[in-house]
Amino acid sequence: MACGKCLQCRTGEAHICQNVKIIGVDADGAFAEYVVIPESNVWKLDPAIPQEYASILDPLGNAVHSVLAGEIAAKSVAITGCGPIGLFAIAVARATGAAQVFAIETNQHRRKIAAEMKADAVFDPATQDVKAEILQRSDGQGADVVLEMAGHPKAIRTAFDIVRRGGRISLLGLTSKPISLNFSEDIIFKGITIQGINGRRMYQTWYQMTALLKAGKLDLHPAITDRIAMKDFSSAMERLKTGEASKILVYPNGTK
Repeated sequence: MACGKCLQCRTGEAHICQNVKIIGVDADGAFAEYVVIPESNVWKLDPAIPQEYASILDPLGNAVHSVLAGEIAAKSVAITGCGPIGLFAIAVARATGAAQVFAIETNQHRRKIAAEMKADAVFDPATQDVKAEILQRSDGQGADVVLEMAGHPKAIRTAFDIVRRGGRISLLGLTSKPISLNFSEDIIFKGITIQGINGRRMYQTWYQMTALLKAGKLDLHPAITDRIAMKDFSSAMERLKTGEASKILVYPNGTK
């Protein structure tokens, strides 16, 4: 919820509002029968869009913002971290004309879904030399675009290793501690562009999402692994902890 009054809000950058309040963090969240939010935060779902997609537009927005933060058509794209946002990013990159999409993920279940989302190649950084694999598939250049969705130090290190000279890294994953980088070798000499991605651009990202979904360009169903009744909410949290669930839809009145 943006304040609408700060410099960022008044210059088209409300997604990085100085006084932003996040529902579920700074205000009561949405795991309730009734929720109060500002009218400006309400986005009407087009009838052409599957209703169940309404509940995942928030993370989809992160993916759309990350992918479309720079040129994407005819580019090779590598995605580090295949949680829901990383999985959605695969679909968005494909829908917007990426030439190749590589997914990098340690979790076997998530790698399986990444393949179902039609990534061209899926790698396990714990057992494979990801840099060598991507260099082989890019004529020794590296990926044009790297979308970092994990926030893990090793994943961030991989992102800088696999991006080509002059390429783009868009960082969405949140780190829990400072990360060490060699600015000379990793950034300056490679001439790369680094972007910090925060939330969704208001309201550009919403219009982009709506257009892609209305056109039937995005199949997000593989990432929806569970559908449960609201009364089983606690079991959903346990499912997430197993690492075998991706996006869980919660139905207030039961699933049938």
